[in-house]
Amino acid sequence: MKTFIGIDGGASGALAAIFPDLTWEAQPVLLCDTEETMLDVHGNLRLVEAIAAKAGGVDRIEVVYERCRKNPMFGTKNNFANGRHDEFWRVLLAARGIPCSAVFPRTWQDACLGRGGPVHTKERALSFIQSRCRDLGWLSNFNKPQRQGIIDAMCIALWSKDAQAALQALTAA
Repeated sequence: MKTFIGIDGGASGALAAIFPDLTWEAQPVLLCDTEETMLDVHGNLRLVEAIAAKAGGVDRIEVVYERCRKNPMFGTKNNFANGRHDEFWRVLLAARGIPCSAVFPRTWQDACLGRGGPVHTKERALSFIQSRCRDLGWLSNFNKPQRQGIIDAMCIALWSKDAQAALQALTAA
C-alpha cells in the first residue's frame, strides 16, 4: 500500500499525505527568511523525507506536485515565480532520488471538482475534501491561505490515489 503525497508548490502552498489507513498529514510549505519569497530547500526536504519514513520508505510513496502553465493573466513576475516553484520541486525531489510526477491544475481540478460552475474553485475543493475525508477539525489550526493550500494539496494526493487505483483496475481487467 502506498502513501500519496500531493504538493501545491507555490509560496502559499502545502504538502498533504494520505496514508493507507486513510489518515492525513499536512503542512504548509516552508519558506526561507529572506527579502524575496523563496521555498526552503532543507526544510521542505525534511518534510517529504519525514512522510516517506513514516510511510516505510521512498518506495512506498507517490509524490505529485502541481505544475503551472504560463498564464498571460499573471504577468511576467508571477509566471516567473510559478516556474521557479515548479523547478524547485522537480529538482529537490529528483536530486534526492524521490520519484515524482507533475500534474497541471486543470487536470486534477477537472477530475476532482468537475468543470466550472458558479462556485469558486477553492469552495469546490473544500466540498470535495469534505465529501471524501472524515474528521477535518485539524484544519482549523491553520489560517485561511494555509487551509486553501492544504486543501489543494489534499485534492492532488486524492487525484493521484484515484488515478493509480483506476490504472490498477484497468491492468487487472
